[in-house]
Amino acid sequence: DWWKQDHGPGPLAAIGDKILLAREPGQIATAGAAMLVLAYQGELTAYRALTGERLWQTPMDPTEEIMVIRAAADGRTVVVLTQRDGGLIRVFRDGQPIRTFQGFAHDAAVAADGSWFVAVQDELLVRYDLAQGLRWTFTGDSVLHLPRLAPDQQRLVVSSDLGTVYVVDPDGQLLWRRD
Repeated sequence: DWWKQDHGPGPLAAIGDKILLAREPGQIATAGAAMLVLAYQGELTAYRALTGERLWQTPMDPTEEIMVIRAAADGRTVVVLTQRDGGLIRVFRDGQPIRTFQGFAHDAAVAADGSWFVAVQDELLVRYDLAQGLRWTFTGDSVLHLPRLAPDQQRLVVSSDLGTVYVVDPDGQLLWRRD
């Protein structure tokens, strides 16, 4: 009778004959039809999205409160934003941890090949490269939200609490701004 409990709003994912519920919207991520990643009961688990086959499963530290999961289109790379130790950004590839960055972030967008990502940290848009680490920061006029990458990976868009929309290139140069 799990369905009788008040789970609150959150996305559902159907894997074969199982229905998985994430309590928070950021706890499910997809990489197109390749992969669905779910944070549930202290584990990060990836499934083949079309068949439900489990690809990998990684235990997470119980002290890590997972805020957001974002997956790259490569179907291999996952960025996990947590609140542990003031904020950790953990990157996994094929279920194995490959990088950890210090810093609280409340949303992220991952490049299609999984080699870099941007994270939103209050009024900052921050680009991290898996090989080189922190690349640049861009400051908005207020708290930033909803970072997204264009399909060609040549533009990033983000909006602020004040309603400003910014478009920057992968090097952090402002291309367009609208209040």
